[in-house]
Amino acid sequence: MSRFTGYINEKVSKQEIDEMLASKDINIGAEFEFKVNNSAMKPIEDEYRDLYIASEEYEDEHSAWENIDYDWRQEEAEERKKAQETDNPEEYMDRWYDENEQPVEPEPPIDYVSRYDRDRDYVTYDDVEKYVRYYMSTHSKLKKYENDNKWEFKEDTSLEDYGIEIASPPMELGDFLEACDSMFAMINDIGYTDKECGFHIGISLKKGMDEVDPVKVALFVDEGYIWKMFSSRKASIYAKSMQQEIKRVMYNNKWGSRIQDNIVQIDRVKRMLKTTDIKLSNFTGEHYHGVNVTHLEDDNKYIEFRYVGGADYQNKLPEIKKIIAHYIYALKLSRDPEFKKKEYILKCARILAKIETWVTMKSLEVLESNVEFEKAKIEATDTTQTDYIVKNQFKLIKADEVAIKNLKRRLQYLPKLNDEELAFMRSL
Repeated sequence: MSRFTGYINEKVSKQEIDEMLASKDINIGAEFEFKVNNSAMKPIEDEYRDLYIASEEYEDEHSAWENIDYDWRQEEAEERKKAQETDNPEEYMDRWYDENEQPVEPEPPIDYVSRYDRDRDYVTYDDVEKYVRYYMSTHSKLKKYENDNKWEFKEDTSLEDYGIEIASPPMELGDFLEACDSMFAMINDIGYTDKECGFHIGISLKKGMDEVDPVKVALFVDEGYIWKMFSSRKASIYAKSMQQEIKRVMYNNKWGSRIQDNIVQIDRVKRMLKTTDIKLSNFTGEHYHGVNVTHLEDDNKYIEFRYVGGADYQNKLPEIKKIIAHYIYALKLSRDPEFKKKEYILKCARILAKIETWVTMKSLEVLESNVEFEKAKIEATDTTQTDYIVKNQFKLIKADEVAIKNLKRRLQYLPKLNDEELAFMRSL
């Protein structure tokens, strides 16, 4: 399988995984996305439904009262006019009031819900958060997180049903893994995860974040390894392939329409790779990439890894630990320009070689089209044209044919593009 649209893998040994999981020089936190079971919310839903029904009944009663009260007041006004014609108007009205009591306005329910508020769902995010907080406050391993105001409870609009996102603060790795164990147990107890749920991990080095090379991080994260365990995340719009983005950026790195300009550009990028001075000026990444490097612009720099998630991620802690080790490994090696330098150059060179194949193929198409066009012009040339014009056209064809021959020779030494790679290049 091609290495271009496949995964640029970096094998991390068991010893290296163990070493990374014993790291004391990192801070790590995460966003836990999950959904609370419908059964847990049903009592709240039933309570709201009863309130809505009681509120609707009250409004019906109040509407009926308004009509009766209006008729009563109309009749009262007429009786006051009659009372003025008697010798004792007050006695007349007292007698009328005794016989015609004013309708009593119905009292609203104690927890009356207006018709405008009844437009919302029975259960709101606030109800979900309140339920989760109460659960955490009653469990010894979780109450310390619920009480800690550094832990954030958020509504995530990408989660349907009774979804919630809980974000931890940066922690020591050992404390973080302990928190994961407790949080995952809670998810299984009161909720579940599905394809909408992500588990985003933020990692920073206690020292050296200013030296981190984001391109190197992305290229050394083994996307193939991760997606074997979390295959549903490969198609997620919230965890886009960072390696594909790097390929996209490298391809769009000032390639022009002129063949000679493209050849010069390829040589320039090759020289850039030899020194590992990989300056992709238009590479900034975005929030929804699998490796989100946007936080490297923050005062408290860190990188967010968004690959993990999907259905039942909370039951894969052993696998997640290995992936965390890969993240830490990639982050640590990225701050040292000499570490894995040859491998880094090779990874970038593989990408560039495929781009060079595509650029050469497109250049070849242009030249072959030019030759056909010039030959057609000669065939259409009338006898009144000078020999000079015809000879000049033949010179152009000859030059293009030489260039075509050179490009075909060049293609023999470049890697081939399969159907998937061709589709990717056409999409750029």
